[in-house]
Amino acid sequence: MKSNRYPITAIIIFRNEQHLLTDCLEALHFCDEIITVDMSSTDRSATIARRYSDKMFEVEPYPIAEPTRVAAAELAKNDWIFYVDPDEIIPPELAQDIVNTIEQTPNAGIIQIPLRFYFKRQLLTGTVWGTSTHVSKIANRKRADILPLCNRLMDIKPDYETVRIPHNNNHMLHMWSDSYRDLFHKHFIRYPHLEAKAKVARGEKFTLSRGLLEPLHELKICLKDFDGWRMGPRGFALSFIFFIYTIASIWLMLRYQKDTKPNDTQTHGQLPTLREIKLNHQSTNTHERTAA
Repeated sequence: MKSNRYPITAIIIFRNEQHLLTDCLEALHFCDEIITVDMSSTDRSATIARRYSDKMFEVEPYPIAEPTRVAAAELAKNDWIFYVDPDEIIPPELAQDIVNTIEQTPNAGIIQIPLRFYFKRQLLTGTVWGTSTHVSKIANRKRADILPLCNRLMDIKPDYETVRIPHNNNHMLHMWSDSYRDLFHKHFIRYPHLEAKAKVARGEKFTLSRGLLEPLHELKICLKDFDGWRMGPRGFALSFIFFIYTIASIWLMLRYQKDTKPNDTQTHGQLPTLREIKLNHQSTNTHERTAA
């Protein structure tokens, strides 16, 4: 990169993520500003975040992170906004690609970056989680709408384009989970409700045939189409988890169809109020970089 930092504001929202935050924040050294938001952590997460933050806020826990992200983006000093989860790591090669894309694509409004899932710190090579994918993580707030929606972070504005960074072994590392216990909690308890609400909000309808056939189809995709069976016991276990998750998220649509309208923003009312935390020291992020 031409300089050690670039006018991008990275936003990280966390709650009890002390085991992940250091790797995540260390990798964001190329961003001109780092904003962190603490959702009432009870571990050392806030202490770690302080070392890297240019601005730091606290907020009451929200059912989903998207409204808090929108509130934080309004407080950013840069127009380029980069949403990063605590379990995501940006390698130097991808950081360079991000900067190059912004500089070489003047009409860019949204940037999609390559992502790969890691389970117990190992790259997944099978099931739906073992394929290379792209995610919309970076947006220019003058060229895209930043949304408070579950699983829908941004929409491109007219006359601008969404740019996809090619996957050349430069993917973002998604440290997805470190244990089966964590996966069970997320995919059997928390995520099915969020996904069911999102499906209904998108205008999708529950049908009996869908509830019976789609989970079986997804299981076949995991095991056969995406080579889950080649991973051995782990591939079968992860495929089964996705199978149960699919069943739950579809059948839970029955619960939310009466209460959720299509295109419901799922913002839970107004955007949350962020309370700024006073930082009495220069962040590691600022200290280690020279001005652009």
